[in-house]
Amino acid sequence: MTVKEYHQQGLKYHTDSEPENLKYFSEQSEGAHKVRLYFLKDGTCKWWTNKRCKKLMALADVACYIYNTEKRIPTDTELLEFFKDEKDKQKMQARTELLLKAFGI
Repeated sequence: MTVKEYHQQGLKYHTDSEPENLKYFSEQSEGAHKVRLYFLKDGTCKWWTNKRCKKLMALADVACYIYNTEKRIPTDTELLEFFKDEKDKQKMQARTELLLKAFGI
């Protein structure tokens, strides 16, 4: 799948503001990119980014999906494999590393 194809399906776990039932959040930044993961009291995760980087947004959404449905943190390998049709592998790797830092990896 490509990032564009994923975005066309719609982002499911994005939030524009801090959720009310927040337990804690984690934030990481690199250059102009910043990602925040919100961990809610019900055990789910949502995300926010400061820049409209479609790659980071799609990766965060898939990562939260895996966290929310399987109750585990995804690996870099499975995130990159999910978007294996994406052409810019170097940027995908960099955004994946940033996202996993927010998960504490």
